[in-house]
Amino acid sequence: LTKEPLRWLNASLIVNILEHGVMETLHTDMGRQFESEVVRLLCEMLGVKKTHTTPYNPKSDGMVERLNRTFIDQLAKILLACEGEWDSFLSQVAFAYNTSVHSSTGFTPYFLTHGREARTPVDMVLGPTLQCGPGQESSNEFVLSLQRCLQTAFRQCRDNSITASDKQNIL
Repeated sequence: LTKEPLRWLNASLIVNILEHGVMETLHTDMGRQFESEVVRLLCEMLGVKKTHTTPYNPKSDGMVERLNRTFIDQLAKILLACEGEWDSFLSQVAFAYNTSVHSSTGFTPYFLTHGREARTPVDMVLGPTLQCGPGQESSNEFVLSLQRCLQTAFRQCRDNSITASDKQNIL
């Protein structure tokens, strides 16, 4: 999850590429901000396949809409307790979401992106959680160990997501 409102989409897309690398696919609704010439040229130059949701079919956007609802609910709770503009709280809400274990995957989005859990202010008080990191092992051993750790996590994440999806389809 990133914290950029859509009005900054073009800049946000470029920053996302610089932070995370070039995506293989960009899946969007038909919003005009996604259909801009800048986005089209960027996808063309970088070899990104652009796909769209089915028009007038909200189910095809289900995961994104659920994430948006979660995000809006969290922002609303903060705004009830604190004064300020909603966009001033985006970073905090994004960090809270990215460092919370997702019920479908069993992992935090931060771990799946970075290969370790985020260090938080709570760690300063309670002590750090177990982190992957180089100890006495060589850099090469650490990289191989991290790669195995992430492959296992991604496999488990995929299996957990399939199980959660199957449960949802039964209901």
